[in-house]
Amino acid sequence: MSGSTESTNEKKFVFYKVLMFLLFVSFFFPVNLSAWSPQKEIKLIVTASTQSHYNGQARIIAAEMEKILKVPVYVDNVPGGNAVQGALQTYMAKPDGSTICLTGSTQLILNQYMFNAKFNVEKFQYIGRCLDGTKMTGTIFTSKQAGLTTFKDVLKYDKVLRWASMGKGTVPWLSTVILSRKFNIKNVQIHGYVGLEALHAVSRGEADAVSFPAFLGRSFVEKNQLNAALVIANERYKPFPNTPTCVEAGIPELVDMVAVHHIIIAPPRTPDDIMKVLDDAVFKAAGSQKMKEYHVKSIEGGKGFGPMNGADTRAVILKVARELKPIIEELKDKD
Repeated sequence: MSGSTESTNEKKFVFYKVLMFLLFVSFFFPVNLSAWSPQKEIKLIVTASTQSHYNGQARIIAAEMEKILKVPVYVDNVPGGNAVQGALQTYMAKPDGSTICLTGSTQLILNQYMFNAKFNVEKFQYIGRCLDGTKMTGTIFTSKQAGLTTFKDVLKYDKVLRWASMGKGTVPWLSTVILSRKFNIKNVQIHGYVGLEALHAVSRGEADAVSFPAFLGRSFVEKNQLNAALVIANERYKPFPNTPTCVEAGIPELVDMVAVHHIIIAPPRTPDDIMKVLDDAVFKAAGSQKMKEYHVKSIEGGKGFGPMNGADTRAVILKVARELKPIIEELKDKD
């Protein structure tokens, strides 16, 4: 009988030793046993066409995320409505990690404050950033027929300046109205141009100026069809070495206000454990060698390559949203 008791006590002693060891390990080396892991495919909505840089980035992110998360990630292009349709689908999706979205930051802000889109930029969950919009170069291109060679000519122009516009509420429109407000430029917006048509309109003298990405208007300057009057960037654009920046012109805030960051978002109320996994996966995908090579080859030599985590992305976007809100709401009912 005593032998049986000793055996039982010994087993209890061993059990308590193991238990104490496990408690010790769990205290100093905690293990998250509830870490989320996707169990089904993930849909990556892209608020642009298959011909866009957004799409090129999305295909790389999807492929890299598949390697990391071990589930299929497919791209669903939902262009249209200045990116509002895809963003709204994401906003209304289940917050279970199965739907995420790659879109432009400024389009989100414009859609909410200009067009009363049925979403709130503050309620989206921000997973990360795959392109730093402040590194990209916008340019004010001007008409030779109007004699607008430099930005100083624009400021001294004694007529009503005719902006070629791709539509009210677009990012190029936003840059022109901010400039016009800042420098009291008498102006009118000629809406309705699509893509490169706006550059051609200015080159023909139908309009006097346009805001457009530098790399798309570069050939017009090289062919002596347009002038590059002002660069919307912190640094001068090498192909236009004599063109001043908006910083030099005295409006440095324009860079942040119209910078279009390419960001990845998730539906509101997506749980923290899911967000952490998605944040880690997207940050690795956005910073991958394949993504860097794509930027170097296709987007201004890689200037905009700049992955960012979700928390920092959220802080950047909401800061700009607060700055733009009063400006956009004031302009909402004006031309």
